[in-house]
Amino acid sequence: MTNINLAEMTYDTDFCTTFTVEKHQDTWVEGEIVSLVTPVTVTGIVAPSSPKDVEMLDIGDRKHGTKTFYTNEVELVITDTENTSDTIVWNGNRYKLLHVWDYSANGFWKAIGDLQGGVENEQP
Repeated sequence: MTNINLAEMTYDTDFCTTFTVEKHQDTWVEGEIVSLVTPVTVTGIVAPSSPKDVEMLDIGDRKHGTKTFYTNEVELVITDTENTSDTIVWNGNRYKLLHVWDYSANGFWKAIGDLQGGVENEQP
């Protein structure tokens, strides 16, 4: 079966925007755990999460303020530990990634992020 590469859609000016992926990593420094955050600015698509996307989450009926992010510039990662999953900053809001789909064979990653800290800022 032939894979369809959808990567060019993430650069289509009708859909794309820039956002920052914060890559989190815990490391040991002189016997203490230190959290390092590396911001990576990427181009991709930000869209409201569809009911179908949210339904796929174990806790979907309790999540509000979720966004779906698509990019092909960096792998999006979630982990079992609270502090090391990626977060995304878009439009002044921070979103903690809840679920990631690896569609890299088709040219992109898709992730659902949960709004952190309350109310979303208005779009510019």
